[in-house]
Amino acid sequence: MFRLDVLWHCAALSSAEHAILRETAGGWVLSGDVVVPVEDVPAHISYRVDVDLGWLPTATRADVTAGDRQGTLELQHGAGA
Repeated sequence: MFRLDVLWHCAALSSAEHAILRETAGGWVLSGDVVVPVEDVPAHISYRVDVDLGWLPTATRADVTAGDRQGTLELQHGAGA
């Protein structure tokens, strides 16, 4: 199965990211980790986006930690939602 790893840095945002795009039996998954300052506090964001074979999103999740603050955003679409 196909897999592509990408690592990049954005000087304007003082951020770095590692993303992985991989093929699955039912579509594709894009997942990754971002480190970026948020309001002058170091933050870490882990994310995952699942899409079907037609590239329609089926599930999305982002976990964010910035200092002592934590949050999660999760969205689902389809039969399991």
